[in-house]
Amino acid sequence: MVNLYLGIDLGGSHISSWLFYNKAGESWGPFSRMSIDSDLGPDTLVSLLTDCIKSGQRVAQCNYEYSNDALAAVGLASPGPLDPKNGIIISPPNLPNIRNVEIIKLLRQSTGLQTFLVNDADAAVLGEQLLGSARGFNNVVMLTLGTGIGSGIIADGKLQRGRGMGGEWGHTAIASIHSPGNRLCSCGRLNCLEVFCGTEGLALTYGNIFKARREDLTPDFVREISKQMRKKTDERLSHLFNVYCSDLTEGIINIINVHHPECVVLGGGIACEDIVERVSQLLANVKHKLAVISRGVVIKLAANSNSGIIGAVVHAMDSMGESQ
Repeated sequence: MVNLYLGIDLGGSHISSWLFYNKAGESWGPFSRMSIDSDLGPDTLVSLLTDCIKSGQRVAQCNYEYSNDALAAVGLASPGPLDPKNGIIISPPNLPNIRNVEIIKLLRQSTGLQTFLVNDADAAVLGEQLLGSARGFNNVVMLTLGTGIGSGIIADGKLQRGRGMGGEWGHTAIASIHSPGNRLCSCGRLNCLEVFCGTEGLALTYGNIFKARREDLTPDFVREISKQMRKKTDERLSHLFNVYCSDLTEGIINIINVHHPECVVLGGGIACEDIVERVSQLLANVKHKLAVISRGVVIKLAANSNSGIIGAVVHAMDSMGESQ
């Protein structure tokens, strides 16, 4: 009997899901994606996720002559912060009405299925290790560069989170040699990697270089800055690109010093091949000074757009003790 697993990726504007039946990443049934309102409340979220799970179960039962146990388990990837061990979504910034929701308890009650929660950045690195850029590596760190900076860590083949909420590299400080003064992070600390390399941090750097006041930059414009930066169509945009890559490299050097990974994967909306190439060059420039880098580390761009769903399935399989 083949066990089927449902992976779900919860985002600020969507819920995506897919059925898989082994750790080779072989899928079964259609990929599903639905739009959601970012202002939804806990009851609506539970209802939508319950419908998603039951729909996946129906697909499984229609294609296999199984009982109600057609789904062995469900993996749910969610933006943090989370308490994955206790199944609680704490306060995702893009879902402002979702606060301290015991999502796993509620979903197990509504579906009767084993369901497991995983941070979306953790799911992404698991997915990239199975079917993406990190395939073949046992020591990997992934950074997701977007509104915030998410991070997922695999050491000796195992996901690392400490007691459940550790490994938040976006909230570790860097010393930027290009940006004057201190920057206050939403976490209350100064000069976190996120306030230099997240979307808001990039906007602040843009304002410094282009002499633009932050309050004059509209949300739509801020979302487009990374695209403009990648084009490097004038000297100031090229400078913005170089400053961004320099700040990001500072954060990555901290990561390498702590974890000594074989591979660092960059994902998220800001990441691109040009950034990967430039960061690799900057690391090569300090290779002779840092023994931990001298042994080599590969910087790669995330390769699988569905790594979050795949990683959610991997987490569910691991949580159930699946070995195949």
